[in-house]
Amino acid sequence: MVKKVTTKETVVASRLKSSALLDTRVVYCGDNLEQLAKLPDACVDLIYIDPPFNSNLNYEVFWGETKEKRAFEDRHENTKAYIDYPIQVKQKDKAGRPDIDAFEAMMMREDCEKGFFVSFDYSSDALQEIESFFKRSHKVIVALTVQEILDEHIAKKLL
Repeated sequence: MVKKVTTKETVVASRLKSSALLDTRVVYCGDNLEQLAKLPDACVDLIYIDPPFNSNLNYEVFWGETKEKRAFEDRHENTKAYIDYPIQVKQKDKAGRPDIDAFEAMMMREDCEKGFFVSFDYSSDALQEIESFFKRSHKVIVALTVQEILDEHIAKKLL
């Protein structure tokens, strides 16, 4: 099982094969501690926790047996300083053209050249709009489905 957990955001549980312990076709949303408490024991092989970036804090840790001090500053001028590409995740059966239009508006406002949009599926209007947006602006929206991510068939789309 692969589990992506981000504080106050989304918990995603997936497995390439089905599990008797957990419905692997579900995206669990909410605070990670609350969501993890609901899962059955011994159903998770890996938990990846993504820290909150652009927190305007300094982080320090003493590493390993040598207690080497490692630190980084999490301060940036703006979000573009630490986000290469925007990602929009829609928890709905099909993303439609209005969803894509809103994402395009953000990409234009933030002057992003490429963005990733994740949904369970897309309407034909949404996919046509993604094509039209590229022709008009030369900006790329990569439309990914949750199934593609779970099946790990996304490597060619990420290039």
